[in-house]
Amino acid sequence: MAPRSKPPVMFWMKNRARSIILAIMKRVSILIIAVLVVIAAAATIIQQFGSLERESPEVDRALELLTILGSAPGDEMGTSGRWSVPENGKPLTQLTEAERRKLESLGALPYVQGSTKAPSDINVTIFDADRAYEGINLYNSGHGPEALAVDMDGNVLHRWRYPIDDIWPDVPETPHGTFWRRVYWYPSGDILAIFEGIGLIKLDRESNLLWSYRRACHHAVTVDADGRIFVLTREITRVPEIADGQPILEDWFDILSPEGKLISRHSVMEAIVNSDVLDLHTVARTGGDILHTNSLHPFDGSLERMSPAYKRGNVLVSILNFDLVGIIDPSVAKMI
Repeated sequence: MAPRSKPPVMFWMKNRARSIILAIMKRVSILIIAVLVVIAAAATIIQQFGSLERESPEVDRALELLTILGSAPGDEMGTSGRWSVPENGKPLTQLTEAERRKLESLGALPYVQGSTKAPSDINVTIFDADRAYEGINLYNSGHGPEALAVDMDGNVLHRWRYPIDDIWPDVPETPHGTFWRRVYWYPSGDILAIFEGIGLIKLDRESNLLWSYRRACHHAVTVDADGRIFVLTREITRVPEIADGQPILEDWFDILSPEGKLISRHSVMEAIVNSDVLDLHTVARTGGDILHTNSLHPFDGSLERMSPAYKRGNVLVSILNFDLVGIIDPSVAKMI
């Protein structure tokens, strides 16, 4: 008697089960291999990062940043070297290496630069005289430590220029030392210029250096009706109640005499803390550049009839990281 064959359904079920098991084993094997590859790659990255921290020129330049941020040697408001001095006069030596590197890198990073080739057209390419505001244009950019007075047709009428090496030869090489971040033009032809994060200079109309102010000036400088100079500055500090005590960049505006001598300093952060505009104790959760103040304008009192907030001496500031425009009364250290 011939043996009975198994039903076709039984063969199909066994073959199907075998296929499923093989597919699962294959996927598990692929997953294990992928995990091993990721672990190996992570180990390589960690090793390379450790080498980068020790040897990279970019990191070396970042390590030099606090030398730039430090006050000028001999300045009674600060000290030379890597460490800025907070208002209590104690150097911030408690920073860990990781914290210091983080803050240094913030100041060392430039803005995004041009990523496409510049067109071949030069000078003024479009000029609609009926719609344009007639006058002389003050122009500066990242091309160099200079400013240009240019007419409406693009003709250069005057040029101011002063390289940083002729002022502060001890400043380490940094992109911010190769151009002027902001300029202010006096009617006399004198000019103020900011080397970002490094300092402020004043030149006469023939580009002779009149004076220099060594502090971490940034973004904005202007002059009030009395000739006082208002410039944004910053320094590294630590406030236990803000950003969980992590190191932060604290923005200030310094008021200078026409001769470049410091009259007073005013903390933007303190003005906010003293007001009810923002609760920095809760909204600033991480350290670093918590405010990024980028503009200021002192009021001359001509608008005070509209509001007491516009009284003479109050200062309008804009703060990027909180989308905030506010008025600070320096007499009470408060944003009103």
